[in-house]
Amino acid sequence: MRTAFARVSIVLLTVYLLALAGQGQASSQAIQDPAPKHVRLRGHVATYATAAARLLGRLPSNTNIPLIFVLPLHHKEELQVLLTRLYDPADPLYGQYLSPEEFAVRFGPTQADYDAVADYARTMGLTVTGTHQNRTLLNVSGSTSGIESAFSLRLQHYEAANGRRFYAADNDPEVPDVIASRIVGILGLDNAAVWHSHNSLVPATQASPHQIGTGPGGGLTPSDIRKAYNIAGVTFNGAGQTLGLFELDGYTPTDVAAYLGYYGLPSVPLQNVIVDGFSGVPGSGAGEVTLDIELQVALAPGASRIIVYEGPNSITGVVDTYNRIATDNLAKQISSSWGLEENLSFSGAILAEDAIFQQMAAQGQSIYAASGDKGAYDNGSTLSVDDPASQPYMVGTGGTKLFVNADGTYNHETAWNTNGTINGGAGGGG
Repeated sequence: MRTAFARVSIVLLTVYLLALAGQGQASSQAIQDPAPKHVRLRGHVATYATAAARLLGRLPSNTNIPLIFVLPLHHKEELQVLLTRLYDPADPLYGQYLSPEEFAVRFGPTQADYDAVADYARTMGLTVTGTHQNRTLLNVSGSTSGIESAFSLRLQHYEAANGRRFYAADNDPEVPDVIASRIVGILGLDNAAVWHSHNSLVPATQASPHQIGTGPGGGLTPSDIRKAYNIAGVTFNGAGQTLGLFELDGYTPTDVAAYLGYYGLPSVPLQNVIVDGFSGVPGSGAGEVTLDIELQVALAPGASRIIVYEGPNSITGVVDTYNRIATDNLAKQISSSWGLEENLSFSGAILAEDAIFQQMAAQGQSIYAASGDKGAYDNGSTLSVDDPASQPYMVGTGGTKLFVNADGTYNHETAWNTNGTINGGAGGGG
């Protein structure tokens, strides 16, 4: 009995000592483990804007700021192979496009990564305001003071030379390395950039070759356009198709109705999709929106509907609006006449757009963007290109001057350049 009891006691003592040793080891390890490493995400300071602007001071601490965490796609090499096969007529996968759900499963960030970024945002005092099916974007918001504390930076208020006021961060955001490994950037830490519509109003004094149509003031009518490009006899008129427009302003429906009525065009149903709480009220860019709608109806009068996606003119509004078009996957032909000089967009924004346009390609959506009105000098002075027309999965569309024969048939066309004179070649602005 004693021997058995002694053995049991020894076993219990051994377990107890091992437990104490384990606690001591755990305590020692906890003391020795370093604090989570933090890193700064480079490229988030808008020096191009702040260097030439007047500093007004700190942005008011209670200003609400919308932000977007951008997460990268997964299995990128597999996606590239798939995109090649989807568009190869000789491949068995030709035209076998993915649904948004399939794309998210195969190439979107994992749900675990998405949840981790959302949890981090909440622990930093930010509010999650929007999630996306493809998990590439996470919308959050916070006050100026909350964002400054979360990312170890300051948000400053500036006035540009043209009088426009904007805010910008004085440093790159600081985040834990476990979060840095899950994202490619944070959008919205400045609102310095403004996207521009790409249309040009030609003065009436420049009569030739601009006044070549049979419309008011020598303008091109829908029938003139169809004749010049030899599509008057083409039977395809967009029947059964849903078209899409990316817009950063509103429009007046009666303006569109007046155009359609004047030229006897059918009233294609318009569906407005408002993104990020945009008001939809027509502003200075309403002419672009109206023009885009009118020309889609003029060349595709049989379309079943046109979806007009309208978002705020900001980096968060731009990315969210493009992403909505991709995740809706309703419009298969989309046009955008808005752009920004590429070097005014930091890498996180460009990567966000690229992921969206790759998803569109995988879903069989074709998207076209105006390439700017100044050829290879998008900013008007130095060699530069226009985003998003410069994106690899976007069809960049240039603006040209059209020359027709006396009977209205096509003769030739030339590209626009920086000073509006005729330039040989194709391309140019939108």
